[in-house]
Amino acid sequence: MFDSFSVQGFRGFAKKTAIRFDRARHYDFNEGLVKDGRVKHALLYGPNGCGKSSLTEAIMDIQINRNLVRGQGVSLMGNPNSFLNGDCEKEATFRYEFSFEGGGKLIYEYGKPSFFEVAWERMSMDGETVLDRKGPEIKCHIPGTENVNFRSMAPNVSAFFYLANFLSFPEDSIYGQLVDFVDRMLWFRSLLQGNESQSGAIVPGPEFITDVIARDGRIKELENFLREKTGVNLFLDEGPARNIGGAIARTIVAKFRNRSFDIGWLSSSGTQALLVFFYWKKHFPKLSFLCIDEFDAYYHYALARDVVEIINGFEGFQSLLTTHNTDLMSNLLTRPDCVFLMGEGSVAALCDLTDKELREVHNLAKIYKGGGFRVDHGE
Repeated sequence: MFDSFSVQGFRGFAKKTAIRFDRARHYDFNEGLVKDGRVKHALLYGPNGCGKSSLTEAIMDIQINRNLVRGQGVSLMGNPNSFLNGDCEKEATFRYEFSFEGGGKLIYEYGKPSFFEVAWERMSMDGETVLDRKGPEIKCHIPGTENVNFRSMAPNVSAFFYLANFLSFPEDSIYGQLVDFVDRMLWFRSLLQGNESQSGAIVPGPEFITDVIARDGRIKELENFLREKTGVNLFLDEGPARNIGGAIARTIVAKFRNRSFDIGWLSSSGTQALLVFFYWKKHFPKLSFLCIDEFDAYYHYALARDVVEIINGFEGFQSLLTTHNTDLMSNLLTRPDCVFLMGEGSVAALCDLTDKELREVHNLAKIYKGGGFRVDHGE
């Protein structure tokens, strides 16, 4: 599982900023939101411009490194020209800490001067360095890599993920589990992204949402989902295929007595965002880690609550959702160690931002609005 992550020099992060998932408390409610002392499903709050979106993008950078080595397309979640922080001299640094079955603490960190370049990287297992790469100089002590010729590696790519391609680590090994975890990470954002899927292990290449839903025979499921979650009563059916950017894609239409309309023509912003969520929900059982940025930006408060409950019901992955909706900051849905506040250079769980002993009966949103939590608390 994901233990922690930190970043510096990327986008708005002039200072080192870290988020820890391995400091879960012993609350006796909503116990399914943590596992083995680690937060499974988290909400991230903070004022506009504090870096919530950038933090989720930074977490996903490790998957970009993996896809670059494999020669796969990568999803540019932001403008690559603003990759480095404006005050940063030469590179952004990323640090990941994991705990996997059958092993101890695995730490992987690296520096990048640009979106597409890895300048250096280090990996350690339980404090022992197993990979140390600085430019073309690579020292590797990962078992089975003794005869690897790194000279054939393309410059500026990740040495570890080059090894993953070259050796195909056993799935039950620590290194195989790391590769599998990275492959099964997923990020999307309400309407700005999600209309076409990302390339990676989750899906083989770009897909159009309506095309996939129609192909998989899920139109009636979508109809019932929209009715249940939004009260929208539409009778849906497969429409004529269309040429979209050179690709032929199936469409979905809403049928009325005298005519039919493409669902995209009738959908509100909230319905379109829910359609994106419905598409990705099919893949949730495959995931290791899920980031949804501004997940409820277009949702009614009741729909936002329903979506959180759906995600909380999955046991197989960790999740981080960014939001401004304080109605979700409730012990009916979450708990104080699973809600994070973000400020300048700091991210911390609610339980670490007050001297008050938070209990199930406490109104977290009321305390938050009243200024009872401070991101710089105790510093």
